[in-house]
This record gives sequence, structure tokens and C-alpha cells, in this order.
Amino acid sequence: SFGFYPLWRRQAIKKISLKSGDRVADLMTGVGECWKPILKKIGPEGQLTALDFSKGMLEKALLRKENYSKYNIEVLRESVFKSSVLPGSQDAVIC
Repeated sequence: SFGFYPLWRRQAIKKISLKSGDRVADLMTGVGECWKPILKKIGPEGQLTALDFSKGMLEKALLRKENYSKYNIEVLRESVFKSSVLPGSQDAVIC
């Protein structure tokens, strides 16, 4: 990707109108590469719900979560199509 993927993530999240305290769902979160710019905007008062079906990816995401101990991050191993994230419960969704 020649380094464009991290840039794309930051630009995409910059365009989302997020504020402190918002609730964000990161669908197909993978290893949590989008978390840093999201958490920067929603702060410790916000809630990040990270969802993926891949056990291997989520194992790495849980390690990443340790770096963000002051933030409210929920990591779920679920399918996007059958998730426990309720409709209308999030201020924003990124995938």
C-alpha cells in the first residue's frame, strides 16, 4: 500500500464528526489499527466497540487494547451480520 493505508484511516476518521463522549462501532476492526484516531476524538468518556469474527485478529487487538487502558473499549468476536450492537446505539460506525 506504499504507506497510504494509515493515511487513509486517519483521513477517513477525520471526516467523521466525532466528539468527546461519542459511541463508535469499528466493524471488522482487525487488529485495531483505526483505534488511535478514533480514541483521540471520543476521549476516555467515549465508548469504542470493536467487532470482528477472526479470533487471530482479535487476539492482536486485545494486545493493542492494553496500550489504551484509560479508554472504554469493548472487543467483540461476532459477525457484522449477527452482532449484539443494537441499531441506533452508536453515534458513528466505521468499517
